Amino acid sequence: MAILEGDLASVSVEEILELFFVSAKPATLYLFSDEKEGMVCCANGGVVWAKVRGYGEAFGGLLLKAGLITEDVLARALNDQQTRFGDKKLGEILVLAGAITPDDVKRTLINQVTSAVYELIVWEEGSFRVEEGLPVIPAFLDPPLDGITVLMESAHRSGEQTTLHLEFPDMEAVPRLVSAQPTDEFTLAADEWRILTLINGKRSLREIITLSHLGNFEALEVLHNLHKSGMFTLHSRVKNEPGTILVFDSDEDSRSLIEHVLLKKSKSVYQARSLEEAEKLVVRNQISIILLDPMMVSDLKSAISTFRSRVKPLRVYITVISEKDSVTERLRARLSGADLSISKPISLEQDVNKILSLLG
Repeated sequence: MAILEGDLASVSVEEILELFFVSAKPATLYLFSDEKEGMVCCANGGVVWAKVRGYGEAFGGLLLKAGLITEDVLARALNDQQTRFGDKKLGEILVLAGAITPDDVKRTLINQVTSAVYELIVWEEGSFRVEEGLPVIPAFLDPPLDGITVLMESAHRSGEQTTLHLEFPDMEAVPRLVSAQPTDEFTLAADEWRILTLINGKRSLREIITLSHLGNFEALEVLHNLHKSGMFTLHSRVKNEPGTILVFDSDEDSRSLIEHVLLKKSKSVYQARSLEEAEKLVVRNQISIILLDPMMVSDLKSAISTFRSRVKPLRVYITVISEKDSVTERLRARLSGADLSISKPISLEQDVNKILSLLG
C-alpha cells in the first residue's frame, strides 16, 4: 500500500532516498517516467536492490561485458535454465557449471544495482510512489550499498554526466579514428585501448559502450578523453543503414546475448521492451530486421502487419523467436506474415546466420 505519492517536479529522487537512509526502515520507491519504470529498495540505511525497466543490462549481459563468460557459455546456461533448472537463477546455474564463482555473482549484482541506482537518481520528470517494506525479490544485497556513499557518488556523477552528455548529445553518432593521429606519442590506459579497438567507423557511441565491458559512465569518460585528445571525430549515422536490427524479446538475458553477438558482427542493434517502444524505434531508425517474441504481443498477425506498415515503402524482415519448437508454432508464425521462425534458445552461429541471410 502506498504511503506517499507525488510528482518528481516537486521533490527529487535524491531527497526521497536521503529520507529512506536516515530512517533505516525497509521501504521501496517506485518511479515512473515516460516509457521507463524503476524501483529502489532500501533498508538499514542503504540500498538493497534497484532495477530499471528499459535501461541497463540483464545479469547475463553484465557477465558478458565483464568478460567473465562467453556467448556460448551464456547460451548453454540459458538453455539449461529453460530445460533443466527452471527454479534456479542464472547465476546459480553458472556457478554449478564452474563458469563463475559466488564472488563473481556478488560483484555483478552490486554492479547491476549500482548502475540502476545512478540511473534513477538523476530522473527529474515523472511520478513516484513510496511503499513500506520490501517486495519479493530473488536476491537482496547484504550488506546494502551504503546510503551516504550512494548520495556522494551520485552528486559527483550528476555533474560529470551533464558535461559528458553536452559533448555527446547524439549517442547514435559514429566515431571515426583520425588516420594521421600518431598514437605512439600517447600513453594510453588499458580502457582507452579497449575503446579504440572498438571504433571501426560503423559502430555508434551507444554500441561501442555496450561492447566495451565498461559501465556507461566509465565508458563515456574514456570516450571524452580520447575525443579531447583528437583521436576521433564524430559523424551522424546514415538512416536506414543496411542490417539495423530490433530485438523485441521478453527475456532480458536473451536480448543481451543476441545484441552482443550481432554487435560483434558490426550490426546496429536496438532493444525494445514494449510494443509502443518497438513501434517508435522502427519508425525512427528504419529497422531492417525485427526479432519478435510472440509473447510480447496479443495478436501476432496484427503486430507484424503494423510493423510492415510503419516502414513503407522500405522492406522489413521479421523473424519470430518462439519458446516452443514445433511445426504448429512455425506454421503459425509464417501464416502471420513472418519471414523466418526459430525457437529458443538461439544457436549463436546457425540461427544468427539465418537471420542475417534475410538481408541477402
